[in-house]
Amino acid sequence: MSLVTQFLSQIQKQVRNQQGDQLRSWLQVEPESPKQYHDLANELRARFSRQDAIDKVVEDALPQQDDLPEGQATAWPGLLAFLKDYLTYWRDVSFADLLGAHQLLSGLVK
Repeated sequence: MSLVTQFLSQIQKQVRNQQGDQLRSWLQVEPESPKQYHDLANELRARFSRQDAIDKVVEDALPQQDDLPEGQATAWPGLLAFLKDYLTYWRDVSFADLLGAHQLLSGLVK
């Protein structure tokens, strides 16, 4: 299983179980983020160079579901849009280019 798929699978579990604090800590953006985020970025550059590939993997990994049991949640359109932007951020960011990194990060918090 690819790192991107593993990453999105964990997010899907956190959303389903309504673990907002864990989800918040999972979505890191700093250059000092653990190595796994930089490995994720490398995989995104190698295997997801086209935006439609990122869109598809996010939509496939986090389907919107109806009729969930009490206490469970599903992905919503705004989350899917954010995750597409988030993965694009990691694919495109170069921390050596501070202005570019700032612009990409600004796009996440629009």
